[in-house]
Parts: sequence; C-alpha cells; structure tokens
Amino acid sequence: MLHVVYDGSLNGDWICDYALNMAAVDPDRRLRILHVKDGQADPARVARRMDELKEACERKQLGFDPQILPEVGGVFATLTRHLPVGEGHLVLCGVRLEPGYKGFLRGTVSDRLLKLGRYDVIALRVVKPGLLGFPRRFLIPLSGHPRGIGAAWPFISHFLPLAESVQLLRIMPLGRMRFLHVSQDTRRGLKKQGWLYLRDVLDDVRQRCPDGGFLLDGRVVVSQDWGREILWHADKLNSEMIVMGASERSLHLRHNPIEKILADAPCDVGVCRGP
Repeated sequence: MLHVVYDGSLNGDWICDYALNMAAVDPDRRLRILHVKDGQADPARVARRMDELKEACERKQLGFDPQILPEVGGVFATLTRHLPVGEGHLVLCGVRLEPGYKGFLRGTVSDRLLKLGRYDVIALRVVKPGLLGFPRRFLIPLSGHPRGIGAAWPFISHFLPLAESVQLLRIMPLGRMRFLHVSQDTRRGLKKQGWLYLRDVLDDVRQRCPDGGFLLDGRVVVSQDWGREILWHADKLNSEMIVMGASERSLHLRHNPIEKILADAPCDVGVCRGP
C-alpha cells in the first residue's frame, strides 16, 4: 500500500499528484493519506483536498483511506506510530518547497524517516508541477550496490509503468587528486568494471519487466564529482525525474551532495531508502 505524508501545503498537493499515479500501479491499489494536525495547515484546505483526492481515487477505482491524526509528541513521532513496517508498504513524502539555510531535505520529517531505516521511503522534490506527477523520462544513478537494482526496486517499480525511457547511470568515483593524474589504462579498467556491473543491472531490469514499453539504456562515466555528473546527464538527456538512493552515510554528511542535486536539478527528484 502507498502511504502519503500530507502536510496541507501546495508542495503536498503536488506530491499527491504523484501518489495517485503510483497507487494506480501498486498491487494493492489503495492510497492512504496521513495528515498530522500540528497547527500549521488550514483545516478547511486540508478537508477540501481530501474530498478532491477521494473523487480522484473513485475515478481511478482506487481505495482511499484518509487519516487526520492528532499530534502527540511531534509530527515525526505521530507518524511512526501509524506507519506499518514490512514489505508491500511504501511511504511517500516531500522536502521543503524552499531550501532556507538548512537545505531542502536536512532536518525535515522526510529526512528523519529516511534516516530511521524502518520503512521503504521516497522523498520527492517537485520541480515541474505541470507534469502532474506523470514523468516519462527517468534517470537512475547507480552506486554499485551488491543487490544491483533490487535494493531500489520497491521504488522504481512504481515508476516504470509510466516510463517512456529509462537511463541507468553508473558513476565510477575517484578522488580529485587521483582523477587529475589517473592513467588511461586505469580509466579504461574502471569503465570496464562499471560496464560489467551495469550490464547485469540492465539484464535484471529486462527480466523483471519483459513486457516493458520503455526504452532502456545505460552509461558509465569516471568522475570526481558524482553529483555534478547526475545533474549534467539529467540536463543533457532532458530527464523528467531522477530516482536516486540515499545511504545512511550520505544522509549524515554535513555537506550532503544530495542537497546540491535537490537544489540544482532541472527536473523532479526522488530520494529513496529502504529498511
């Protein structure tokens, strides 16, 4: 089931557009909206939005389960008491509409849910609300996780039925000094290593989606700045959404490169982490 953390904001409305499309391809075909009454949102606006979501779910023949929760011990604590743990549940939440001095993600409820590592969580930044939560061209950076695409599959599987094209990007990172002095043989060796990994991932995606109606391709690059590579490729490929994983280490970095991607991305961004 898809569980949406809705804060009553305009940004929350945009995330609900995504939620409707993702729930339509979820095996459970149900949408559960969680709104915590923390005094920040206009109750009348929240009620109107719930009515609109109910009508939208009826049109799409989706189950709809709205829950308005009293705040007990803070928004984060309230949510964790009502979010189920286990397979088949995906939590959809958002980042800040404006970064402020903390950035888009750092210190938000979404950041804390990602760091908690208890749920399948995807935090969205909507850059192009005109897409109405229906992107077609995806860029998926790969970090070299031993499970390949499997670690991100609970998230990616909700987007592939919407996809027109999917570009997988394997970035082979090098430190700045080593990058400046690396030999061509070393560079070729790294790219070969990256392609061996990427080909396995491409084969895995094709096996998981034998009837997929989207163009699937991959690229391998050697880079000293993986964040910049993601942004450059997203712009060059005219991507409409970046879906990227977040490790526990990256989320706790003081200068988190994920924040740069959220700030400078030319398209919508989904930051995801599983239990």
